[in-house]
Amino acid sequence: MISDRRIRTSLVAIGADCLLTAMKAFLAIITGSQALLADAYHSLSDFIVSILLLLGIVIRHYAEKHQDETKTLRARRLESLLAVVVAASILYVPVEIISNTYDQQETAIRNLGWGISGTLVIIALVFFMAKLKTHVGKETDSPALEADGYHSMVDVFSSVAVLFSLVGLMVGINIDEFVALLIAAMIGYSGVELLLSGLKSLTKGTEFDQLSLGDILRTLFFRTTNSKAIFNTVENTTRIILKHRYNVLGLVLIAYGLSGFTSVPLGHTGIQYHFNKAQSDALSPGLHYHWPAPFGRISLIETGTVEAITLGSRIEISTTEDGATLWRELKESRVLSDDVEYLVTANENLIDLTLTLQYRLSNAATSYQQFDQSQKVIARFAEAALWKTVAQFRYDDIISQRSISFSAAVEKQLLKSLATVHLPIDIIHTNIVAAQPPAMVVGAYRDVLTADQEQNQRVNRAEAEQLNDLPLARAKAHQEITEAYSSALEIELRALGEVERISSLASIYQQYPDAFEFNQHITTLENVLKDKSLIITDPKVNPRELQVWQTQP
Repeated sequence: MISDRRIRTSLVAIGADCLLTAMKAFLAIITGSQALLADAYHSLSDFIVSILLLLGIVIRHYAEKHQDETKTLRARRLESLLAVVVAASILYVPVEIISNTYDQQETAIRNLGWGISGTLVIIALVFFMAKLKTHVGKETDSPALEADGYHSMVDVFSSVAVLFSLVGLMVGINIDEFVALLIAAMIGYSGVELLLSGLKSLTKGTEFDQLSLGDILRTLFFRTTNSKAIFNTVENTTRIILKHRYNVLGLVLIAYGLSGFTSVPLGHTGIQYHFNKAQSDALSPGLHYHWPAPFGRISLIETGTVEAITLGSRIEISTTEDGATLWRELKESRVLSDDVEYLVTANENLIDLTLTLQYRLSNAATSYQQFDQSQKVIARFAEAALWKTVAQFRYDDIISQRSISFSAAVEKQLLKSLATVHLPIDIIHTNIVAAQPPAMVVGAYRDVLTADQEQNQRVNRAEAEQLNDLPLARAKAHQEITEAYSSALEIELRALGEVERISSLASIYQQYPDAFEFNQHITTLENVLKDKSLIITDPKVNPRELQVWQTQP
């Protein structure tokens, strides 16, 4: 069996496909190229097809040797069934390639020198195997082996596309994902061809023969349409294009040149690239020109956009209907399930702290050039600034939010850290969303707060009573002092008045002693005879003849 040249060639092809798959997979790993990974899948599908063809050749060799029609029919059906199974597995490969291409985050391609050198070796090896399969297939009258040779020639073109992708990456043109999708389409095309071939051989019971999907579609197209009219239209169009080929080429070149105009809208800034290298810091809004793709481009960046990030222990905070933040509390049985990252304060206490930061980039263009994901960089620096600032403040000042300077300290530390990497930002607002003790001690902390509030209430009540009683006491003392002063002043004024009266009387006595004496005599009589009956007589009246009548009161 090994003496059959077709089998020996198929074995060599299988070994070559296995080697190619390993080389492409290795290069895809060390470079990170999606195109190389897709080409590795392509070689893996070729390896499976080569095994299937080898199985077909062995089955044919066995049937030709024994000349058994029953065994030949069974072998053909088995070969066709295997072709259908293999085709189904091959058709899954493009799905995997597309999924990996879109799901994987954009990463820089590395080790381009190794990738280009290895791809050149792969192209030479694939080209040699394609020529070998085609030559042996023609000499041994094996259409399957000859068709496999032409199929391998297609692999040469896919490897050349990978080479162009790697060279483009070296000069700043990234078509890696496009090449990966192109190779995925080629694999899907081959899988559909193999599936149709297997189904045709399985349903008709004929020998497995690799069909051409292009021939099938062409035949189907000419059967279902007016082929003559279409042929004439294509021929006339081709003739017109060839006649005016220079004008058409000029229009294409002009359109290609005009594609370099790009408008930067308001609220945006632009960065111009030549071969993926930035040529300017920022482009103002308006119309600008750059080299046409893929040699140049202008990236548009929004300016003035306010970004918001949440830092601290938790991202999601529970709130009530009126927006008040709730303290998170855990029962003793669920303490081990607490996965919050508590921060450590200056007095070595744990705190559950969440803070929101709103900012905008001071220079969006510069930040875009220096950092692929500036928001993630700022978030990491802000997280570090928060932890460092919390370690400088006491627990009580943060939990009660009595420290106005805490947010300012976080902002200052963040700006200082970002200045070291030349990433300037303008901080709009910093807000403490939640600040609470660890969830397992919330109950005890609430009891302490309740006792502290009661103590404060009693102290406030005592101070209020003191503030109420003290003015009353001061008013009473002032009243008593005022009354004493008034009484003393009254006595003093009375004494002064008496002195003044006596002085006046003395002055009158000195001037009119007789009158004063008479007045004093009258006053004395009034005082002595007060409340007594008086009878006033005249000396001229004879006392013996005096009669006094007194009425009853």
